[in-house]
Amino acid sequence: MKVVRKLKAQVKTRWYYIFWGIATTSVVAGQIVVGTGYRTMAETSQQISADINLLIETMLYSRPTGPSQRPRYEPMPAPSPEDYPTNQMPIIQ
Repeated sequence: MKVVRKLKAQVKTRWYYIFWGIATTSVVAGQIVVGTGYRTMAETSQQISADINLLIETMLYSRPTGPSQRPRYEPMPAPSPEDYPTNQMPIIQ
């Protein structure tokens, strides 16, 4: 009777596993670096947004100095016709 040995379908050397191990580690490390940078950027933008909101609130709702002690709300000035050039977009009134 003849003995038939089956050959392995895929023969992988240790370099195969070393390559994929390094590749996997590189991808995970890159994701950690990108995630840390994104979190830092988000925290910075939140701080800037909070500073801008505080500035706007201070400008809008500042306490008046004077005898009335009531907040003073002034209307915005009306735009002049020079602000809207007629050759670009018509304004319907």
